[in-house]
Amino acid sequence: IGVTGVQTCALPICRDGACPVSDHPRTMFEQEREGHRFRRAANEIERMRHQALDFELESQGETMAHILIVDDESSIRESLRGILEDEGYKTSASPSGEDCLELLRKSNFDLILLDVWLTGIDGLEVLEKVRAMDDPPEVIMISGHGTIETAVRATKLGAYDFAEKPLSLEKTLILVDQQRTRLN
Repeated sequence: IGVTGVQTCALPICRDGACPVSDHPRTMFEQEREGHRFRRAANEIERMRHQALDFELESQGETMAHILIVDDESSIRESLRGILEDEGYKTSASPSGEDCLELLRKSNFDLILLDVWLTGIDGLEVLEKVRAMDDPPEVIMISGHGTIETAVRATKLGAYDFAEKPLSLEKTLILVDQQRTRLN
């Protein structure tokens, strides 16, 4: 980049910064604007891809799962939400067991990712109440402080699986995808 803010092309075929492409050299502002347009276009393509996937699944009688994420740590809720939405899932989030149960009274969910250690009602108690509902969603328990005893108890109470924190992106997606496959 020269003093004037003009960047010359860095392509190997261009010698001494002279580029055969007509719009080179470009200013940093032009590059930034082009990058913004590219990101906006990429986001639009991704949105359209998700719409096409949803349409394809609906036409096959399948829909993307609606997942409720229940964790008292906002960073975990938001991380899981972002990852799952990037994969095309519809998500909702809840910071407590009480709020989770209230959301379950108002909406239908296909799957719950439920933390064991919550303020107020803990995850295992929420799991018991969820499993007692008519047509309950499946539950995957998550915990950073889980023991074998907790995992066994959760499974006996009806949890589909048990995942330990820190959550592995790959394992979380595999568990959710397996559950979606079971539902369809």
